[in-house]
Amino acid sequence: MHGLRPGLETWMARHLTYNRGMVCAGVLAGIGALLGAVLAWTYIQRDLALQTVSYPAILGLLLVILGFQTFGFTLLLEMSKRMAERVHA
Repeated sequence: MHGLRPGLETWMARHLTYNRGMVCAGVLAGIGALLGAVLAWTYIQRDLALQTVSYPAILGLLLVILGFQTFGFTLLLEMSKRMAERVHA
């Protein structure tokens, strides 16, 4: 839409489809939620006390954030494709 890198837009339109983006976003957020659930389970098992910093839970939060960012980027990419089709039609 902004025309800064026309070759990049074409490559992304061909390789990054809506379905691939949504699957990737779901997988990232799902794995992140699973890692967060492990922390919650451990927290409950230890009578609501944390012994140490849970690095897998921090990774899980990162994956959830990346999943939502991927979801948003996929929606923006799909909107730009539809706007380009509307302009060329």
